[in-house]
Amino acid sequence: YEVNQRFGATNPQFLVQRSPVSMSITFKVDLGPTRERQMLSQQFGFAMKQADRRESEFGYRSMGASGISNPMTTILRSQDSLRLTSVQADSIASMNRRYAYRTDSLWTPVARRFAALDSNYKLGVEYDRYLLARHDQIDFMISVVNALRELLTDAQRRKLPQSINNMLDPQYLRAMRNGNGMYVPFGGTVGFNVGG
Repeated sequence: YEVNQRFGATNPQFLVQRSPVSMSITFKVDLGPTRERQMLSQQFGFAMKQADRRESEFGYRSMGASGISNPMTTILRSQDSLRLTSVQADSIASMNRRYAYRTDSLWTPVARRFAALDSNYKLGVEYDRYLLARHDQIDFMISVVNALRELLTDAQRRKLPQSINNMLDPQYLRAMRNGNGMYVPFGGTVGFNVGG
């Protein structure tokens, strides 16, 4: 056993030079319109310029409803590999039907309005309608996933793809609620960054 002979020494020539502790923080700010606003602007622009490019009510409804991935459909398709019990499968199927009905009822009036727009539309007003439906859809999804998480065991959740586990996280859903840089429309997602 040897004692460090320089322990407690204050003479600079015996001190080892060490880098100071440092920490760096990075953040990302999207400047300009969100992807969803750009997408609506393009859709409306095409519709106003060319009648044959006009989106149907069904198209707008599908676009809005599919903007948020539904983890229940993936879970139900994987019920054999997840070894869902009949109670779990029935409960998830019931929640999925309720979610689909609620989503359809949120987007139907918005889609009907979008399909009927004329050239005098105001993008800001229509985007606010879009956001209101999106917020309601995500808020409903948050209430569903809280119940869904309680139904699944830890072992079952570990078997799910990361993208589905993200959708089961209320914090993740709140982060994508307003459509920020981490979110890609039509159900695609990229890395999970907790943000506003």
